[in-house]
Amino acid sequence: MNKGKTIFAQIMSLVNEYEFKKCVDHYKGDKHSIKFKCRDQFMVMSFAQFTDRSGLRDIETTLNLCTQDLYRSGLKAMPRSTLAEVNEKKD
Repeated sequence: MNKGKTIFAQIMSLVNEYEFKKCVDHYKGDKHSIKFKCRDQFMVMSFAQFTDRSGLRDIETTLNLCTQDLYRSGLKAMPRSTLAEVNEKKD
């Protein structure tokens, strides 16, 4: 069993935290967010792109099946309704 970072976590570590936060602050992306921040949305949508998911139901199912690896990858499992709402409200 792999004890290190997942491949997804290694790829996401290439994204500069400072630059990402600067962009979020500039556009006030986390202004009304309580639990699901821009970083979480970015991670979930990047995961969906990398794993070739076709819809919110497919994303939700995949995240629920991979719950053991979510923590190590920095992802949060979110219900489909939350993903839909966040994707609708945020650019």
